[in-house]
Amino acid sequence: MRKGFWIWQFTAWTAVVILALVMLLWERNMTSPSPPGLFPVRSFDVRMAKSARGEFVAQMRAFGEAFRFKVVTTETSRGPDDIFFAMLRSDIELVAANDSDTGATDLKFGIDFYPKRDQSAPSPENVAPLVEGLRQFLAQVPGAAITEVTARR
Repeated sequence: MRKGFWIWQFTAWTAVVILALVMLLWERNMTSPSPPGLFPVRSFDVRMAKSARGEFVAQMRAFGEAFRFKVVTTETSRGPDDIFFAMLRSDIELVAANDSDTGATDLKFGIDFYPKRDQSAPSPENVAPLVEGLRQFLAQVPGAAITEVTARR
């Protein structure tokens, strides 16, 4: 009887330790939205009313075309306001996604400029025209407020 009890105890505690390790390692890998070692060069938050969503999408696409990005837009399954943009170029990438809080009455998008993988970060002089262009295009979105944020790491 005692031998069975110790086997059960050992099995149960082994399972607990394995689950704790899995959760710890899983959480550590999920803390950064960027691949390891790849951080945004510039980051922005854009807030707007939900009614401005269509104009925001149109202006983001227009910006991408004007600055010769390959634009990929995806609506996620969580809702019509959950939009993801990936804009790719040979020297830089732009990623934008809905960052709104659940139940928020307005929309908030996070926009990040990233260097290309396996390339050094572009100089600030090369990124500045893109940032200015993005600001000009998004100025056309009614009520949009653009705020530069410290790089998300």
